Amino acid sequence: MENAMWVADRWREQGWDQVHLVPYQVLLSYPKNDTPNLVSVLDESGVEMWTSQGWQDPLYAPEEFSSEILPNFNAFSAPGQVEGDVVYAYFGRQEDFDLLESLGVQIAGRIVLARYGEIFRGNIAATAERLGAVGLVLYADPQQYAPLGEEAVYPNTVYMPPSGAADGSVFLDNGDPLTQFYPAIS
Repeated sequence: MENAMWVADRWREQGWDQVHLVPYQVLLSYPKNDTPNLVSVLDESGVEMWTSQGWQDPLYAPEEFSSEILPNFNAFSAPGQVEGDVVYAYFGRQEDFDLLESLGVQIAGRIVLARYGEIFRGNIAATAERLGAVGLVLYADPQQYAPLGEEAVYPNTVYMPPSGAADGSVFLDNGDPLTQFYPAIS
């Protein structure tokens, strides 16, 4: 809103005849800063052996150290806590799931582990859900996100550093979830 008001003020200063700010009532998906999404690895007896951080490590810019930085998050992903065996599904494309099925690997009741990169994360989530997976862990593989090696990553290049996580949305439709294909104006 602050940016929209700043732009509107600049346009008025420049002499535009009419400038309107139209309020939208959209359904947004936000992470909880006090309860980040975490992934844990448990041994056979249920003892936690490793847990993810939930946040990316600050690396370079002062604003990265702000308490307002949100945890790693994919908007519109289902909440919950699940346990299960993990099945690796490469890029999570339909062909990857078809190969697993042809090999007799069951998806239902398991947690799918898949790389970002070849298709939209929402399609991976939708396919895993349709096949009965209880959870999905997506990760950015250095092969796609740091192809020039660990030294050639942010802040030295545009490539993702080792502690980076790709945030986004798993929403598959167009527009606001409550008013698809139409503006969510009040």
